[in-house]
Amino acid sequence: MMRAWRDAVVRLRSPSWGILRAYFSLLVTELPAGIRLRVLVAEDNPVNRRQVAGLLTPRGHEVVAVETGQQVVAAAHDGQFDLILMDVELPGMDGLQAAVEIRHGEQGSGRRVPIVAITSRDEAGDIEACRAAGMDAFLVKPLDAGALFPLIEQLIHASPSTSPAPIEPAFEREEFLARLGGDEALALEMVEIFAAESPRMLATLRNAIDADDAEAVQRAAHNLKGSVSVFGGRPAARSALTLEGMGREKSLSGARYAIITLEREVDRLNRALAAFTKNRPQ
Repeated sequence: MMRAWRDAVVRLRSPSWGILRAYFSLLVTELPAGIRLRVLVAEDNPVNRRQVAGLLTPRGHEVVAVETGQQVVAAAHDGQFDLILMDVELPGMDGLQAAVEIRHGEQGSGRRVPIVAITSRDEAGDIEACRAAGMDAFLVKPLDAGALFPLIEQLIHASPSTSPAPIEPAFEREEFLARLGGDEALALEMVEIFAAESPRMLATLRNAIDADDAEAVQRAAHNLKGSVSVFGGRPAARSALTLEGMGREKSLSGARYAIITLEREVDRLNRALAAFTKNRPQ
């Protein structure tokens, strides 16, 4: 059997916000023997759906196809899939919003299914938007077997264990108190201030995103990052850092997805701080 070799280029975003190009050469005929995947394909174009199914099913993989963002979120929630291939331009809820919802639904499950964005555009801002939405890799239409199969193999081998993993705490109690020299009265006062101010800070950030004002996004995200870091709120701080980087690079295409994650993390932090306050001796 003839074996074709191709170079596959995977474009992802590194923590430093530069484009990372990982070049690798792999067999494109099939994954190693015995590896059979259940793949969720979200694509509203019947020709493209048929192409993906035609490439995957002869190699023993099971393909479940849906056509809208709402359908892919529901399918991902209800079914066990090894991989999701998702068109970015889905009708209704687009692929980026669907990815955000899928990642939110995975929280606490100990599972993270690889999601590959499929799009007709190949700009840095598009890659950044995919990363901000929680996608793992990026393929450009028209799909090519020489890029698809090496990428699938890379993602499957890199996929983490599905064994349950603890959720990262939204709030580090001991770290917070140590930062204040153990002053619990001051701690309670700061929690109260943050509970009152965090909705305003988030609204300022969202307004800056809506206005496409990169400098204001950078400034608002930086301020919020500083506030959540005081409490040891690392998940919220990382989300704010993502938006700060987008503002600094003046590339906001993924910001409306990144802020959804930030809003959820700030809410989680506020709930943890409320529990901390409630459990303090009166």
